[in-house]
Amino acid sequence: MLYGRNDEQARLTSLIDGAREQRRSGALVLRGEAGIGKSALLAAAAAGVPRVLRVTGVAAESGIAFAGLNQLLWPVRDRLDALPPAQSAALRSALGETSGEQGRFATGLAVLTLLADLAEDGPVLCAADDAHWIDTATAEALLFAARRLAAEGVVMLFAARDEGFTGTGLPELRLDRLARCDAELFLAGRELAPTVRERVLREAAGNPLALQEFAAAGGRPPETSPLPVADRVLVSFQDQIAGLPENAQLMLLIAAAEGRGHMPSLLAAADTFGVGLADLEEAERARLVAVAGRSLTFRHPLISAAAYQGATAARRIAAHQALADSADSPDCRARHRASAALAPDEDVAADLQEAAERARVRAGHATAAALYRQAADLTPAREARAARLGAAASLTLQAGRLDEAGDLAVHAEKLGAADLAGLARVHAAVAYERGGPPAAARLLLDRLLFYTSYAADEERRDDLGASPILTKTHTAPLSTTT
Repeated sequence: MLYGRNDEQARLTSLIDGAREQRRSGALVLRGEAGIGKSALLAAAAAGVPRVLRVTGVAAESGIAFAGLNQLLWPVRDRLDALPPAQSAALRSALGETSGEQGRFATGLAVLTLLADLAEDGPVLCAADDAHWIDTATAEALLFAARRLAAEGVVMLFAARDEGFTGTGLPELRLDRLARCDAELFLAGRELAPTVRERVLREAAGNPLALQEFAAAGGRPPETSPLPVADRVLVSFQDQIAGLPENAQLMLLIAAAEGRGHMPSLLAAADTFGVGLADLEEAERARLVAVAGRSLTFRHPLISAAAYQGATAARRIAAHQALADSADSPDCRARHRASAALAPDEDVAADLQEAAERARVRAGHATAAALYRQAADLTPAREARAARLGAAASLTLQAGRLDEAGDLAVHAEKLGAADLAGLARVHAAVAYERGGPPAAARLLLDRLLFYTSYAADEERRDDLGASPILTKTHTAPLSTTT
């Protein structure tokens, strides 16, 4: 039962009815603070749809290209053969079944075609929860499809917090806090003394999760009134976790650091500390987590955040190191090694670079760029750091982030990057998008003069002279720059 959400439910029902009865497609972003009820609305919308594809963003996988797409499309991967060959190849590459570099938009087009094909059998709902944590490659593919929906019978719903998943170009529905009367109905079935009920209503301020948790705590919210409601709920969860046995707290930390809820990985790391599945029993009884088969799920993302943030830095690092040592994939190993690093480390940086290359091959340009930036941060040698920043600049450009690409190229130049021609191409592309061919040509000439004066030895001058893009621009008529 959802309280105070009649208008929101009516809008979602209208979208789904349109897909079912008129094959009309639509997309919508549900926007609101943590605990406001976005997941509950998604669940209510999915209840009446026979075919639902689900993906939930996971903070730990936000840097893994197409991790979300794997989660979303895994149940229908048998339908890939029905796609046009190029689109099937793009999705198989994204899902890690094959290797091969794909175009930036090929995966998004393949997702759109697949959803349309699935909708031939009836309406399809694509529900993306915690979209602010979905990896960039998946988000780009899903948004590409969502912005092009028309009459397929597909509905795409995204739930996101205020601070993430912005600039989508999709219509949004903002979820406000519950009115006092709806909050009272929410608490009606709970046995609370009048004074306790009043305090819960006041402290929760209409946030459904806060109402639930503060009521469960017997009306004793943490004394942190100056904090936002979501932060007070976080503190409440931290208090609950602090009351668990030490081994249970450690298991929750490992689970939060692992991030995916993959029990084999979690238990392998836990074995390092001499803890195991039995130590999760108290957390399960407290309904902080649920364990089913090979998966562990936190009841709410704020519980995971509370378990992680409430631990000391030393314990967090130890958890990541154990997870790196027991990782079941090179990408997970690289991520945890980076999280455990306290200083520049070339071995860790090299692992991140390899992960970036795997993402690049799968057209995860934004993910690859972020990994290269992380690798640069952990690179001890100045020249190698500059090279990785240069690679990040090029990939950021391919991801369509012009300002960021230009800033990275400038940073790489300041470190003394060797691939000056590559950085010039980044600057020229940014200039071209902003001012057209004349601006790009003018910039290339300016860069040529700058690089020539910057180069201290003949070898670097030879390298610059051999660069096709610089040589062509240098010999072009000066009229092309005006």
